[in-house]
Amino acid sequence: MNTKLKLACLPLLLGVSLPVFADLVIGKSAPLNNEDVKQELASLPENDVNRLMDQPLLLGNFIDQLDMRRAVAIAAEKEGLASDPKVANAVRIAYENALVALLREKLRADLEIPDFTPLAREQYRAEKDRFTKPEQVQARHILLTFKDEAEKQEKMALLESIRERIASGETEFDKLAVEYSEDNGSVAKGGDLGTFARGRMVKPFEDAVFALNEPGELSGIVETRFGLHLIQLDKRLPARQLEFDEVKDQLIQSIRNNYIQTSIQESERDIMDNYTSGMDMQELIEFYNLQPAKTR
Repeated sequence: MNTKLKLACLPLLLGVSLPVFADLVIGKSAPLNNEDVKQELASLPENDVNRLMDQPLLLGNFIDQLDMRRAVAIAAEKEGLASDPKVANAVRIAYENALVALLREKLRADLEIPDFTPLAREQYRAEKDRFTKPEQVQARHILLTFKDEAEKQEKMALLESIRERIASGETEFDKLAVEYSEDNGSVAKGGDLGTFARGRMVKPFEDAVFALNEPGELSGIVETRFGLHLIQLDKRLPARQLEFDEVKDQLIQSIRNNYIQTSIQESERDIMDNYTSGMDMQELIEFYNLQPAKTR
Protein backbone atom coordinates (compact mmCIF):
# COMPACT_ATOMS: atom_id res chain seq x y z
CA MET A 1 0.00 0.00 0.00
CA ASN A 2 1.42 3.44 -0.81
CA THR A 3 2.31 5.97 1.90
CA LYS A 4 -0.48 8.35 0.97
CA LEU A 5 -3.12 5.64 1.37
CA LYS A 6 -1.62 4.45 4.65
CA LEU A 7 -1.84 7.93 6.12
CA ALA A 8 -5.36 8.51 4.83
CA CYS A 9 -6.49 5.19 6.28
CA LEU A 10 -4.54 5.38 9.53
CA PRO A 11 -7.60 5.22 11.80
CA LEU A 12 -8.87 2.21 9.87
CA LEU A 13 -5.57 0.38 10.12
CA LEU A 14 -5.51 1.04 13.86
CA GLY A 15 -9.07 -0.17 14.27
CA VAL A 16 -10.31 3.24 15.43
CA SER A 17 -14.05 3.85 15.07
CA LEU A 18 -15.41 6.95 13.32
CA PRO A 19 -16.68 8.70 16.51
CA VAL A 20 -13.35 8.11 18.27
CA PHE A 21 -11.46 9.28 15.16
CA ALA A 22 -13.56 12.45 15.12
CA ASP A 23 -12.67 13.08 18.77
CA LEU A 24 -9.00 12.65 17.92
CA VAL A 25 -9.20 15.09 15.02
CA ILE A 26 -11.48 17.78 16.40
CA GLY A 27 -10.21 20.24 18.96
CA LYS A 28 -6.69 18.81 19.27
CA SER A 29 -4.65 21.05 16.96
CA ALA A 30 -1.23 22.14 18.19
CA PRO A 31 1.43 24.36 16.58
CA LEU A 32 3.05 22.77 13.54
CA ASN A 33 6.16 20.71 14.28
CA ASN A 34 8.74 18.83 12.22
CA GLU A 35 6.85 15.54 12.49
CA ASP A 36 3.75 17.21 11.02
CA VAL A 37 5.80 18.46 8.06
CA LYS A 38 7.26 14.98 7.48
CA GLN A 39 3.78 13.42 7.52
CA GLU A 40 2.46 16.04 5.08
CA LEU A 41 5.37 15.35 2.73
CA ALA A 42 4.85 11.59 3.06
CA SER A 43 1.25 12.05 1.90
CA LEU A 44 2.29 13.69 -1.39
CA PRO A 45 3.05 11.90 -4.68
CA GLU A 46 6.73 11.08 -5.05
CA ASN A 47 7.19 13.45 -8.00
CA ASP A 48 5.83 16.37 -5.98
CA VAL A 49 8.14 15.58 -3.06
CA ASN A 50 11.16 15.40 -5.39
CA ARG A 51 10.22 18.76 -6.92
CA LEU A 52 9.99 20.36 -3.47
CA MET A 53 13.33 18.87 -2.40
CA ASP A 54 15.00 20.16 -5.55
CA GLN A 55 13.68 23.69 -5.01
CA PRO A 56 14.23 24.98 -1.45
CA LEU A 57 12.16 28.10 -2.12
CA LEU A 58 9.13 26.00 -3.07
CA LEU A 59 9.65 23.81 0.00
CA GLY A 60 9.77 26.90 2.19
CA ASN A 61 6.53 28.19 0.68
CA PHE A 62 4.91 24.78 1.19
CA ILE A 63 5.87 24.74 4.89
CA ASP A 64 4.66 28.34 5.30
CA GLN A 65 1.28 27.30 3.91
CA LEU A 66 1.10 24.38 6.35
CA ASP A 67 1.95 26.71 9.22
CA MET A 68 -0.70 29.19 8.10
CA ARG A 69 -3.31 26.43 7.82
CA ARG A 70 -2.50 25.14 11.31
CA ALA A 71 -2.56 28.64 12.84
CA VAL A 72 -5.96 29.38 11.29
CA ALA A 73 -7.28 25.97 12.43
CA ILE A 74 -6.19 26.69 16.02
CA ALA A 75 -7.84 30.11 15.85
CA ALA A 76 -11.04 28.46 14.58
CA GLU A 77 -10.97 25.98 17.47
CA LYS A 78 -10.64 28.84 19.96
CA GLU A 79 -13.75 30.35 18.38
CA GLY A 80 -15.62 27.13 19.17
CA LEU A 81 -16.01 26.18 15.51
CA ALA A 82 -14.77 22.61 16.04
CA SER A 83 -18.23 21.68 17.29
CA ASP A 84 -19.89 22.88 14.08
CA PRO A 85 -21.71 19.94 12.41
CA LYS A 86 -19.89 20.76 9.16
CA VAL A 87 -16.61 19.65 10.75
CA ALA A 88 -18.00 16.28 11.85
CA ASN A 89 -19.55 15.86 8.39
CA ALA A 90 -16.20 16.57 6.73
CA VAL A 91 -14.54 13.97 8.99
CA ARG A 92 -17.24 11.43 8.11
CA ILE A 93 -16.78 12.04 4.38
CA ALA A 94 -12.98 11.73 4.69
CA TYR A 95 -13.43 8.52 6.69
CA GLU A 96 -15.75 6.97 4.09
CA ASN A 97 -13.51 8.05 1.21
CA ALA A 98 -10.53 6.44 2.97
CA LEU A 99 -12.49 3.20 3.38
CA VAL A 100 -13.49 3.19 -0.28
CA ALA A 101 -9.90 3.86 -1.39
CA LEU A 102 -8.60 1.11 0.88
CA LEU A 103 -11.13 -1.44 -0.38
CA ARG A 104 -10.41 -0.58 -4.02
CA GLU A 105 -6.70 -0.94 -3.35
CA LYS A 106 -7.35 -4.37 -1.79
CA LEU A 107 -9.54 -5.45 -4.72
CA ARG A 108 -6.82 -4.35 -7.12
CA ALA A 109 -4.10 -6.18 -5.17
CA ASP A 110 -6.18 -9.38 -5.00
CA LEU A 111 -6.80 -9.49 -8.75
CA GLU A 112 -5.02 -12.15 -10.76
CA ILE A 113 -3.78 -10.41 -13.89
CA PRO A 114 -3.62 -12.75 -16.90
CA ASP A 115 -1.22 -12.47 -19.82
CA PHE A 116 -2.90 -10.02 -22.19
CA THR A 117 -0.42 -10.48 -25.06
CA PRO A 118 -2.76 -12.68 -27.17
CA LEU A 119 -5.62 -10.22 -26.68
CA ALA A 120 -3.34 -7.31 -27.54
CA ARG A 121 -2.23 -9.06 -30.73
CA GLU A 122 -5.86 -9.74 -31.64
CA GLN A 123 -6.74 -6.07 -31.11
CA TYR A 124 -3.74 -5.02 -33.20
CA ARG A 125 -4.87 -7.20 -36.12
CA ALA A 126 -8.48 -6.04 -35.87
CA GLU A 127 -7.61 -2.33 -35.67
CA LYS A 128 -4.39 -2.24 -37.67
CA ASP A 129 -5.29 1.05 -39.35
CA ARG A 130 -5.10 2.77 -35.95
CA PHE A 131 -1.46 1.91 -35.56
CA THR A 132 0.29 3.98 -38.19
CA LYS A 133 2.93 6.66 -38.00
CA PRO A 134 2.06 9.62 -40.24
CA GLU A 135 4.40 11.19 -42.75
CA GLN A 136 7.01 13.31 -41.00
CA VAL A 137 9.73 15.75 -41.92
CA GLN A 138 12.90 16.86 -40.23
CA ALA A 139 13.67 20.50 -40.91
CA ARG A 140 15.49 23.56 -39.66
CA HIS A 141 14.70 27.24 -39.97
CA ILE A 142 15.96 30.76 -39.51
CA LEU A 143 13.46 33.11 -37.86
CA LEU A 144 13.61 36.89 -38.12
CA THR A 145 11.05 39.00 -36.25
CA PHE A 146 9.80 42.50 -36.99
CA LYS A 147 7.79 45.23 -35.25
CA ASP A 148 6.49 47.26 -38.18
CA GLU A 149 6.28 47.27 -41.98
CA ALA A 150 9.59 49.06 -42.44
CA GLU A 151 11.44 46.54 -40.30
CA LYS A 152 9.59 43.72 -42.06
CA GLN A 153 10.94 44.85 -45.45
CA GLU A 154 14.41 45.16 -43.99
CA LYS A 155 14.30 41.65 -42.52
CA MET A 156 12.90 40.20 -45.77
CA ALA A 157 15.85 41.62 -47.67
CA LEU A 158 18.25 40.16 -45.11
CA LEU A 159 16.56 36.75 -45.30
CA GLU A 160 16.73 36.83 -49.12
CA SER A 161 20.47 37.49 -48.95
CA ILE A 162 20.88 34.65 -46.44
CA ARG A 163 18.96 32.36 -48.78
CA GLU A 164 21.20 33.29 -51.72
CA ARG A 165 24.35 32.56 -49.70
CA ILE A 166 23.07 29.10 -48.76
CA ALA A 167 21.74 28.28 -52.24
CA SER A 168 25.06 29.27 -53.85
CA GLY A 169 26.97 26.96 -51.51
CA GLU A 170 28.87 29.87 -49.97
CA THR A 171 28.02 28.68 -46.46
CA GLU A 172 25.87 26.17 -44.63
CA PHE A 173 22.37 26.72 -43.29
CA ASP A 174 23.14 25.79 -39.68
CA LYS A 175 26.00 28.29 -39.42
CA LEU A 176 23.82 31.18 -40.60
CA ALA A 177 21.00 29.99 -38.31
CA VAL A 178 23.34 30.31 -35.33
CA GLU A 179 24.40 33.76 -36.52
CA TYR A 180 21.03 35.25 -37.46
CA SER A 181 18.04 33.26 -36.16
CA GLU A 182 15.94 34.81 -33.41
CA ASP A 183 14.32 31.53 -32.38
CA ASN A 184 15.82 30.90 -28.94
CA GLY A 185 14.55 27.33 -28.94
CA SER A 186 16.51 26.19 -32.00
CA VAL A 187 19.28 28.72 -32.62
CA ALA A 188 21.92 26.79 -30.64
CA LYS A 189 21.09 23.68 -32.71
CA GLY A 190 21.62 25.41 -36.04
CA GLY A 191 17.88 26.01 -36.42
CA ASP A 192 17.07 22.28 -36.10
CA LEU A 193 13.38 21.75 -35.27
CA GLY A 194 13.62 17.98 -35.04
CA THR A 195 11.12 15.61 -36.62
CA PHE A 196 7.42 16.46 -36.76
CA ALA A 197 4.18 15.52 -38.51
CA ARG A 198 1.39 17.69 -39.87
CA GLY A 199 -0.56 19.54 -37.22
CA ARG A 200 2.47 20.48 -35.12
CA MET A 201 3.38 23.79 -36.78
CA VAL A 202 1.33 26.84 -37.74
CA LYS A 203 -0.37 26.38 -41.11
CA PRO A 204 1.78 28.63 -43.36
CA PHE A 205 4.94 27.02 -41.99
CA GLU A 206 3.49 23.51 -42.31
CA ASP A 207 2.39 24.08 -45.91
CA ALA A 208 5.82 25.39 -46.86
CA VAL A 209 7.88 22.65 -45.23
CA PHE A 210 5.71 19.78 -46.51
CA ALA A 211 5.94 21.23 -50.03
CA LEU A 212 9.70 20.59 -49.98
CA ASN A 213 10.82 17.26 -51.45
CA GLU A 214 14.59 16.88 -51.47
CA PRO A 215 16.98 17.05 -48.50
CA GLY A 216 18.71 20.43 -48.50
CA GLU A 217 15.89 22.10 -50.46
CA LEU A 218 15.07 25.66 -49.32
CA SER A 219 11.68 27.30 -49.02
CA GLY A 220 10.89 30.82 -50.04
CA ILE A 221 10.35 33.36 -47.28
CA VAL A 222 7.39 32.26 -45.14
CA GLU A 223 5.47 34.68 -42.94
CA THR A 224 3.68 33.47 -39.80
CA ARG A 225 2.52 35.18 -36.63
CA PHE A 226 6.02 34.58 -35.25
CA GLY A 227 7.81 36.45 -38.01
CA LEU A 228 9.65 35.56 -41.22
CA HIS A 229 11.10 32.09 -41.78
CA LEU A 230 13.56 30.49 -44.14
CA ILE A 231 13.18 26.70 -44.00
CA GLN A 232 15.49 23.91 -45.09
CA LEU A 233 14.33 20.30 -45.39
CA ASP A 234 16.71 17.77 -43.83
CA LYS A 235 14.73 14.63 -44.65
CA ARG A 236 11.26 13.21 -45.25
CA LEU A 237 9.97 10.15 -43.43
CA PRO A 238 7.06 8.47 -45.23
CA ALA A 239 4.00 7.25 -43.34
CA ARG A 240 4.37 3.66 -42.19
CA GLN A 241 2.55 0.86 -40.42
CA LEU A 242 3.72 0.41 -36.82
CA GLU A 243 4.79 -3.14 -36.00
CA PHE A 244 3.04 -5.00 -33.19
CA ASP A 245 6.16 -4.89 -31.00
CA GLU A 246 6.16 -1.09 -31.22
CA VAL A 247 2.66 -0.80 -29.73
CA LYS A 248 2.51 -4.01 -27.70
CA ASP A 249 3.25 -2.43 -24.30
CA GLN A 250 0.78 0.39 -24.91
CA LEU A 251 -1.97 -2.06 -25.90
CA ILE A 252 -1.34 -4.40 -22.97
CA GLN A 253 -1.37 -1.49 -20.51
CA SER A 254 -4.67 -0.22 -21.92
CA ILE A 255 -6.28 -3.69 -21.77
CA ARG A 256 -4.90 -4.24 -18.27
CA ASN A 257 -6.27 -0.92 -16.98
CA ASN A 258 -9.65 -1.74 -18.53
CA TYR A 259 -9.65 -5.16 -16.92
CA ILE A 260 -8.84 -3.76 -13.46
CA GLN A 261 -11.44 -1.00 -13.71
CA THR A 262 -14.15 -3.39 -14.93
CA SER A 263 -13.33 -5.92 -12.20
CA ILE A 264 -13.56 -3.30 -9.46
CA GLN A 265 -16.83 -1.97 -10.88
CA GLU A 266 -18.27 -5.51 -10.92
CA SER A 267 -17.24 -6.00 -7.29
CA GLU A 268 -18.89 -2.71 -6.36
CA ARG A 269 -22.07 -3.76 -8.19
CA ASP A 270 -22.06 -7.00 -6.16
CA ILE A 271 -21.75 -4.92 -3.00
CA MET A 272 -24.69 -2.76 -4.07
CA ASP A 273 -26.78 -5.89 -4.72
CA ASN A 274 -26.38 -6.82 -1.05
CA TYR A 275 -26.82 -3.28 0.29
CA THR A 276 -30.05 -1.83 1.63
CA SER A 277 -30.21 1.93 1.15
CA GLY A 278 -31.71 4.12 3.83
CA MET A 279 -32.74 6.77 1.30
CA ASP A 280 -36.30 7.87 0.67
CA MET A 281 -36.06 9.26 -2.86
CA GLN A 282 -39.59 10.69 -2.79
CA GLU A 283 -38.80 12.64 0.38
CA LEU A 284 -35.64 14.05 -1.24
CA ILE A 285 -37.59 15.06 -4.36
CA GLU A 286 -40.12 16.92 -2.24
CA PHE A 287 -37.49 18.47 0.05
CA TYR A 288 -35.50 19.93 -2.87
CA ASN A 289 -38.61 20.59 -4.97
CA LEU A 290 -37.24 18.50 -7.83
CA GLN A 291 -39.10 17.58 -10.98
CA PRO A 292 -39.19 13.82 -11.62
CA ALA A 293 -37.17 12.79 -14.68
CA LYS A 294 -39.29 12.42 -17.80
CA THR A 295 -39.31 9.04 -19.49
CA ARG A 296 -39.74 8.62 -23.23
